[in-house]
Amino acid sequence: MTEGFTLALAVTGSNLIGFVYGAPVPSQHQRGFLPDRVVRRFAGPAFHVTDFAVRQDFRFLGVGRSLHDSILSDRSEKWATLAVQPQAGVSISIYERWGWRKIAQHHLDAEGPAPSLDIYAHRLGLSVPSVGW
Repeated sequence: MTEGFTLALAVTGSNLIGFVYGAPVPSQHQRGFLPDRVVRRFAGPAFHVTDFAVRQDFRFLGVGRSLHDSILSDRSEKWATLAVQPQAGVSISIYERWGWRKIAQHHLDAEGPAPSLDIYAHRLGLSVPSVGW
């Protein structure tokens, strides 16, 4: 288990309706994934949101926002990151409304549904970051 790994679940009755999880990423592991200018700005570990999902019939009811806020509250890191496929327009608009800002694009070597991922950052402890990238 990774130190700092965090998981939040949304459950109704015995049904899982959403989840989010992530872990801190030390500076040395950010290099190559994030531009050097971003790693220098973070100046320490960033909490990386690894996966996030809400069942379709429970979307737009506040479940996702509650999960988001619960996993990011009380973090010791100053920054959080997440990666999203560029064609995921609905997810991107939600993240941006929640204060996330695109800071980089990471090109993937492997074949898959997307040749690249957009990397978003969120300044923790602020409702909407004022970040000049």
